[in-house]
Amino acid sequence: TLIAASGSMELALQTNLKSMFGLKDFDFVSEIQTDPFVMVVKADSPFKTMADLEAKGRKGPVSVAGFGADSDEHLVAADLAKQHNFAITWIPYSGGSKAITAVLGGNVEAVLTNLSQTVPLVEGGKLRIIGATTAQPIDNPGAPSFASMGYKNMVRSLWRGFIAKAGASKEQIEALSKAFEKLPNDPDYVKYTKRVHITIKYLGPEEFRKSVEASMKGSASELSLLGH
Repeated sequence: TLIAASGSMELALQTNLKSMFGLKDFDFVSEIQTDPFVMVVKADSPFKTMADLEAKGRKGPVSVAGFGADSDEHLVAADLAKQHNFAITWIPYSGGSKAITAVLGGNVEAVLTNLSQTVPLVEGGKLRIIGATTAQPIDNPGAPSFASMGYKNMVRSLWRGFIAKAGASKEQIEALSKAFEKLPNDPDYVKYTKRVHITIKYLGPEEFRKSVEASMKGSASELSLLGH
């Protein structure tokens, strides 16, 4: 069984799924892309900048929505709050699109989600990005980087790729991986990724597994931010 997976599985395997699954239960096929995180607000929000949100958060918690509890999004938001000494109330949703709907409806004050999900609404004048986990500010759509605001270790992205239930043959895994290796040469796929600022990143089975293992070791030290 081929499974579309993302970086969120790393935290899940260390928290709510820890007693049920481990990396040994999966065969890694290919990583195909990475997608940075952004803090977004409604276009008419009083938070014009991240500094505005921080100032409000020092008076009382800012409601920040995003995918899931104990997710990558939750971890990034908690890390931001700790580093610049402001408070948030994390509001988990079953998907980033639902969290975005919540901020557009005025039910929460901000959303921490992936850049690709916000680009059309930012370009349409519905949302404003006030921070991004990119090394440099993003020119189009305009997005300042958290790094430029003094945040540490805040250049990170959500990986996406494909895994399989453990037990597939080496030949099957290699055949699937070679198929995904062709994606960077697909003009339509390349055009889409550029439009929404997704980075194409292909990793084969062994590189993919090692990358996830290393990332999990790094995130283990951050779990205290989520109360673990």
